Amino acid sequence: MARTRLPIGVLVTALAISGFGTASSSSGQSPETRGVTYGGVRNVESVWLRLDSSRNVILALEIPWEASGRRCSDKKGYSSALYTGAEYSQTIVVDDEGKFARTVVDRYRDAGTRYVETQTVKGKFNGARVSGTIGGTVKRTKPNGQVVRCTFGPLNWTAVD
Repeated sequence: MARTRLPIGVLVTALAISGFGTASSSSGQSPETRGVTYGGVRNVESVWLRLDSSRNVILALEIPWEASGRRCSDKKGYSSALYTGAEYSQTIVVDDEGKFARTVVDRYRDAGTRYVETQTVKGKFNGARVSGTIGGTVKRTKPNGQVVRCTFGPLNWTAVD
């Protein structure tokens, strides 16, 4: 799954719409309004999590992350984002204490480079707030056979209802 970065203007607009609503009619919106959504910002990028109506299953979770150049074999920084949850066929169950954890391995190709991103997310709900950590490894195999490895985390993240 190729990742693309949104320009900061798109992010600001999306956050403004989520905070203040939209001027459009509801005719194009999903009729499913049950459940709860949490949102936040991590290093100027959006973090969001959506639960089902039972609040026991994470439907969708997005967390941006980065590895500094010090933690990559080519000394160049790397960034991506975790996309997971039941809507991605990767169910995450929230236990009775409000805790959850999942390791997701994304394998994809982009411009001839093979990527393997292993991301472990952990979190805990506490009322109207959810917080946790994300960490993992990245292996990039370039078309010429060169392998670049990175590690990242644990990085903290937070989102609120």
